Amino acid sequence: MSHEEADALTEFIKDHDKRFEAKARMEGGDSSVLLTLVSDGVPLAPIVSIEQYRSEQIERMIPARQCAPRGKPGRRAMSNDPQMSVRIGCAGWSVPKEYAASFPDDGSHLEKYATKLNCAEINTSFYKPHRPATYERWAASVPDGFQFSVKVPREMTHTRKLADFAEPLAQFLEECGHLGEKLGPLLVQLPPSLAYDANLAAPFFEALNAQHNGDVVCEPRHESWFTPEADALLVQRHIARVAADPARTPDPARTPEAARPGGWGGVSYYRLHGSPRIYYSAYSEDYLNALAASLTPGDWCIFDNTASGAAMGNALSLMAHVLDNNSKS
Repeated sequence: MSHEEADALTEFIKDHDKRFEAKARMEGGDSSVLLTLVSDGVPLAPIVSIEQYRSEQIERMIPARQCAPRGKPGRRAMSNDPQMSVRIGCAGWSVPKEYAASFPDDGSHLEKYATKLNCAEINTSFYKPHRPATYERWAASVPDGFQFSVKVPREMTHTRKLADFAEPLAQFLEECGHLGEKLGPLLVQLPPSLAYDANLAAPFFEALNAQHNGDVVCEPRHESWFTPEADALLVQRHIARVAADPARTPDPARTPEAARPGGWGGVSYYRLHGSPRIYYSAYSEDYLNALAASLTPGDWCIFDNTASGAAMGNALSLMAHVLDNNSKS
């Protein structure tokens, strides 16, 4: 927007809502200005035009944690238990042999896993549908407070590319809905070739949110998704953008935003794939300690560096750091 528009909108926000302020930065040299809505020094959402700000309800532009209790309807409250305040888990729930001693001897892999970690990401739903009875069995295998995030089928994201989604979406939601209160966020991972197209993205996410009463997170992998326009749509549709490490875009140096949460701020979802060797490398204790200090109640952190078994060790270490930080606060 122009300097004049930016000045006018900044004054409008200052006069009408004392919770927020607008921070400006220059784009394209000094020719235009990008405004970001800020609360207590925390960036919340980009504002790309005066019209966008005035046409949106303020609650749809900001995280639920900054505007409680006005978050997305149906979002489940977190437990007061410190171990439940941040969700830490793995993609899948296998327990590698080197960590078996940390878990009970009895029970299924999932039952053992759920004694130490409070969430898991279901990836197999991306490749094939699961029967309602399977989801029900998984839900019954974990304690109260445990939740699963579930990956949206590739039929919608990779084959249909967000078009003609009505039938597979209804089937998927009916199936995973059998997790009941154990159902957490839905994960929409987009293919690297899928560029941002508002004409496709808006109807898909609108339908997903209309039919699903919980959180939705998206992991885009085309650089066109890391723009103010794409971010504004995600904010508008209550879709959080995943913080991925390493960034899964073709040229990560061009998209540093991919490593940070974006879009709607009602939930932050970290997917740690292993770095420098994706799916294999473990994260250092220094990295995990710093990450633990940055996580806030309601955040999810999923370790996907499962190929070498590193995910479990990292998840257990991160949980220990979080609990230690909570005990000191």
